[in-house]
Amino acid sequence: MEFKSNLTENDLYTGRQYGIFHVLNPLVGYKQIKCNKVWTNSNLIDKSKDNQVSFHITQTVNAIVELEIPIGTTVVRPMEPDDLRSIYGNLDVRTDQAFVKNIYPITSIPSDRSLLDCDCYSTYDNTYKYEVGKLHRPREKFNDNPSQSTGSGIYFHMSIPEH
Repeated sequence: MEFKSNLTENDLYTGRQYGIFHVLNPLVGYKQIKCNKVWTNSNLIDKSKDNQVSFHITQTVNAIVELEIPIGTTVVRPMEPDDLRSIYGNLDVRTDQAFVKNIYPITSIPSDRSLLDCDCYSTYDNTYKYEVGKLHRPREKFNDNPSQSTGSGIYFHMSIPEH
């Protein structure tokens, strides 16, 4: 893989080169996350009647977050070791900020069955919450060094990841 100081948008999709890309037009990216869907019957209980049982069930749902990478954002396609590339193909790119457009259950991409009413978290860091309509940034200083395959940033795929 060859280093390129100013990647083109096409370079991000092909993954043949690593380096830094400065977003001139908004990009769309995708990331797999986990969402906690809560089911309850508390709003159906008639409080005037006795012997009614309320329930509260939390179900973990695999989901895809659709990200918009805004103009002016920095995107890094890191150099990946050849052994990882042969196993996984082209891995993620990372960015310093991303706007969450929507969150979908994996079983219904794309559809109108979004997970807007769920608590959704990164699969890497289960305390990093993704919320629709919000701009997200990494907690630590963004790692813009493409020669490092890991580091702080919002990681995403240029197409919907296989699950």
